[in-house]
Amino acid sequence: SIEDTYVVVKTPKGDTTSIAFTPTTTFQHNGIHSDTARPQVGDRLAAEVTKKGVPANRDWVATELNFVTPKKP
Repeated sequence: SIEDTYVVVKTPKGDTTSIAFTPTTTFQHNGIHSDTARPQVGDRLAAEVTKKGVPANRDWVATELNFVTPKKP
């Protein structure tokens, strides 16, 4: 699930967690920094997160979010 201010991801263990974005969150898509790129359903994510300033109903706040769109077979 993806919104403008957060993403809900499935962990390798099968759990789900929500990660909020802030104006200071940096995004990197396929190795390229971007101010406008946001992950899409199906992308692989790696995030640097913190508990500092977590909004209500969210688990983490991303300081940096790296994501890759898998190649189609």
